[in-house]
Amino acid sequence: MDLKKIALQLQAKDAALWSEDPSVQAKIHNRLGWLDCVEHMQASLHEIEEFVASIKSDFDRVILLGMGGSSLAPEVFATIFGVVPGYPDLTVVDTTDPVAILKIDREFDLAKTLFIVSTKSGTTIETLSLFQYFYHRLDGNGDNFVAITDPASNLEEIANECCFRKIFLNSADIGGRYSALSYFGLVPAGLIGVDLHQLCSYAKQVDVNEAVAFGVQLAQYALVGHNKLTLLVSSGVSTLGYWIEQLVAESLGKQGKGIVPIEGERIAESSYYEQDRVFVHIYFDDDLDDQVRNLETAGFPILQIQFSDIYYLGREFLRWEIATAASGAVMRLNPFDEPNVTESKRLTGELLASFPKDGKLPEETLAFEVEQIKMYINPSWTGIRGNSIGESVVEFLGQARLGIGYVGLLVYVLEGKEILRSIQMAIRDRFRIATTVGHGPRYLHSTGQLHKGGLDNGVFLMITVDDLEDLEIPSASYSFGELKMAQAFGDLRALCRKGQCVARIHVSDDLSQGLEKLWEMIKL
Repeated sequence: MDLKKIALQLQAKDAALWSEDPSVQAKIHNRLGWLDCVEHMQASLHEIEEFVASIKSDFDRVILLGMGGSSLAPEVFATIFGVVPGYPDLTVVDTTDPVAILKIDREFDLAKTLFIVSTKSGTTIETLSLFQYFYHRLDGNGDNFVAITDPASNLEEIANECCFRKIFLNSADIGGRYSALSYFGLVPAGLIGVDLHQLCSYAKQVDVNEAVAFGVQLAQYALVGHNKLTLLVSSGVSTLGYWIEQLVAESLGKQGKGIVPIEGERIAESSYYEQDRVFVHIYFDDDLDDQVRNLETAGFPILQIQFSDIYYLGREFLRWEIATAASGAVMRLNPFDEPNVTESKRLTGELLASFPKDGKLPEETLAFEVEQIKMYINPSWTGIRGNSIGESVVEFLGQARLGIGYVGLLVYVLEGKEILRSIQMAIRDRFRIATTVGHGPRYLHSTGQLHKGGLDNGVFLMITVDDLEDLEIPSASYSFGELKMAQAFGDLRALCRKGQCVARIHVSDDLSQGLEKLWEMIKL
């Protein structure tokens, strides 16, 4: 392929790079502001710095309320840079789990907390529900709130009505997952003491031709079957993998095509992998070097990215955005829309209006119940023959096609992350199948697009739980627990309607014990 031509078209914002349809091109034109975002934002850095200086003595913590592209870049900044002396700590809240929300409410001094309400559209149900809750808890004190949104959005109107301390209006031509170097990423980064000038300086050093070549290489690997993009990220910068996962999955998982990003799998011997893998090693230290060399010796494709300074984040954000756009051009799809995300949102709304009374959808039937674990399957799937829940779970997961498919764990709980990683590894090791873990409702705004719009090669096991406590949402007719369950059911229904292979495990009572039992069922 003519890489130089792709790079020139990209820099010229030529929408014909992705589609020949004039109506699609018009939509793409309104999503390309990220290409020159850094230059524009450099002129606004003083505004962010002045705001940071004005609030440092008033607040000891910042909480960002957001989902998907609005929350993942700030989380990367918070975990990689940590607490910079003299600046407030940053916590990202991208969940509707009532226990997690109550934990924040009880542990933090809300009066000394600055809340960033971050949503491009201004209508994101999770973000607005969280805002309503914390705004109510602060007795309507808008001085504790900042908005980041598009001009003329619903959130801008709310922020003006509620007298927010500050409103940052982002360029409307920047899509959410491409917004890391816009106000959506830079305001939270500045608030925790990140040197924004240095960050932008590294971003401007990106070689567009090299980034395009990287993206084209990923697409070409995917088109010949190496479509499991396995991220091996050094521990010092590991959370960058979350951001790459959502960028790649949501941009390239549609029209029956896709690259499946695999984030969080612990690296293993080469015998545990099939030939559908391509590995990207992002190294900040040498903690994975020996194991990566073993994979390379075994013949697996390995792409290396050196990360010698944490401020390389600026470079990597833009490199991956360019690479993903270039991959979309090779794969002949639009990397800037998310057609299947809207479907789950619509179904969630329908379920909130008419919630299932018996704890399951008509699309489900109870297959097995053992103590606090229930397994639900789609009635149309008659392949289950196991005599126990353990045999049935293993049989279900075994439907993933070796060297072609993947397993997606869709988890509606924030606790037990270590045992969930163990379950992920148990599936990978037993079946030699690439396995992902998505926490709901967060994954709905990222990998959820791939699950429903990408290649028909996923086997999905959803895990839901009973909430120990619930929490009402002010001005809403439903609670956070009901919203979370409606989101799970909405996505389950969407997957069923797409004909995807999906089952649900529901855990009651002791969550840790239930997850341990599930792990025991799966591991060799």
